[in-house]
Amino acid sequence: MFCLFQFSFFIFSATAQVTIGADSQPNENAVLDLRSNYAPNKHGGLLLPRVELTALDDASPLAAHIEGMTVYNTKEDAANSLLKGIYYNDGEGWVRQQEAIQQESRTFVYVDKNSPNTAGAAFDDVSPLDEEGNANSNFQNDNTLKANANYLYIGLDNSMWIYNSTSSTYITYTSPAATAWYVAGTSTDAGASKTAHIKRSGAVTIDNRLIVTGGKTHANGAINMYYNPDEITKTGGYKQIGIASYTRQRIASGVENTEYLIGARSHTFLGDGSKGTLNVLKSVDVLYGIWETNVTGKVKTAYGIYVQGAKNSGTIDLSYDLYITSSKTGTTSWGVYVAGAEKRSLFSGRTLFYSGVQLGGGGGTAETDLTGTLRRDGANLIFHNGTEWRVVTTTKYSNQNP
Repeated sequence: MFCLFQFSFFIFSATAQVTIGADSQPNENAVLDLRSNYAPNKHGGLLLPRVELTALDDASPLAAHIEGMTVYNTKEDAANSLLKGIYYNDGEGWVRQQEAIQQESRTFVYVDKNSPNTAGAAFDDVSPLDEEGNANSNFQNDNTLKANANYLYIGLDNSMWIYNSTSSTYITYTSPAATAWYVAGTSTDAGASKTAHIKRSGAVTIDNRLIVTGGKTHANGAINMYYNPDEITKTGGYKQIGIASYTRQRIASGVENTEYLIGARSHTFLGDGSKGTLNVLKSVDVLYGIWETNVTGKVKTAYGIYVQGAKNSGTIDLSYDLYITSSKTGTTSWGVYVAGAEKRSLFSGRTLFYSGVQLGGGGGTAETDLTGTLRRDGANLIFHNGTEWRVVTTTKYSNQNP
């Protein structure tokens, strides 16, 4: 008799509505109604099953994709776009439950109908039902909460809606998909935020392909940055950087990296198979100083390119502030070409020129023209007059071919 009673009890429980955490009837719309205050001065919550997901499209550790299944993922795997948090299954894969309210700065507005489009629906910032599922006396219609695109509307059946100002109707809200970015300093997905400081640990490759079919086209870069900070209104030290590159490599003791570490690299080529003519190619184009015409302030020192070496410890066998290989890239090739009559070149410290220094005003610009070149030959200082090399002396110069 006892066994039959137990069997009948569980059959009854499996087919009826259940309240857990309170001795009261469940909400009429709920199969399972959980109450947080399960004992005097004690509160609890729903603890979801904790699993380690392997991939968004892999049901594991479940046997198959089950639409509506909800779990808490305890494994963070950036390679498979997995974060710790709540995931639900849509029947084909796992979808991360977004903190949509936080990400889009939306305000909860409750509606006393399943749909805010229903005639006579009332709106308020408190739920129309209390924890017992009864009418909430604090719920009062507030017309100022209607038709706001920044609000998230919660229907009586817990459906979510947003207001579409174009169609002047409420439409079903869909949580934004997971993105490749986090809000900096957190593990929160950046979602649809347009202003948050974002970051990711993996590399980013941008492929910008431009196809010109006719007319004049201005090709924007793969990455375009416009940095215009607020005006500085107080005297002080302010460090502002448009693009910052910080690259570091750690090597264990006794280990040698036979390759290299590069902080920034620019590869700029005329494309493979090109047969037309490109007017100008610049691998790096630097424009600096003061560009606008209405500036009355001043810059004390301006550097087009500023190079500062550093060695606070360890050993550097050989260091070059600027290294230009000897590869010939054009019909006429220059290592360093300084244009403009108002430009002067200052070399402070020891400067070594293997092939000599060519002084201007001596002739043409052909690469084979040595006119005006000054160089050292052994203990002698020699000068090319356009025809031959001659030793420079204090009173005369004689024939000398190195």
